Amino acid sequence: MFEIANIKTISRLADSSVRRAHGLAAEIDEIDGVAAPVHDRHHFREFQVSVADAPVDASETAAGLRDHGYAVHTVGDQRLQVCVTETNEHATDGLVAALQEVTA
Repeated sequence: MFEIANIKTISRLADSSVRRAHGLAAEIDEIDGVAAPVHDRHHFREFQVSVADAPVDASETAAGLRDHGYAVHTVGDQRLQVCVTETNEHATDGLVAALQEVTA
């Protein structure tokens, strides 16, 4: 069985993961032509981003982000799957800037 201290640690990690994902989605949602999260529901670490109103499709966006050193997964022609964790949260500002450039 988990000890109370372990449960609290796991709970803090989970809360932190949810906050990171929600914060990144909110920043991405400010980019013209881009919407995040696609689904208005609870998400943990990962969420989808729509580029339906951007001048480039998901494949072109993903390729542009790869050129900037970011890896995202395409979901159809107009969506990307983005993941943020404690190991890559230091790079979220750069991801937002690169996404803004690629979708301009």
